[in-house]
Amino acid sequence: MLTKAQAQELREKARWGELYRRALEKDILKYSGIVQPEMPREVMESAVKAMGMEDLETMGRAYEKMAGKLLPLRPQLTPERREEQPEENGGFRI
Repeated sequence: MLTKAQAQELREKARWGELYRRALEKDILKYSGIVQPEMPREVMESAVKAMGMEDLETMGRAYEKMAGKLLPLRPQLTPERREEQPEENGGFRI
């Protein structure tokens, strides 16, 4: 039989597990809109709800990589890389 403290600890862990699962589901649905825009959201929602945690984590990582390739993130203030161009008057420098 569980003590009151053990039962409370299990409830807390279950709550954190549910929060983590919801976050994974949310991320997968977000990334699926980018990676597979033609897939209806309702279909993805029902598929995600039926998945186990390992499958959710694997799918989340895969979709995140695929979305990163389609929409690479880059800071707004990063200067654009310019290709090195030879200076026009480089031969006349002293």
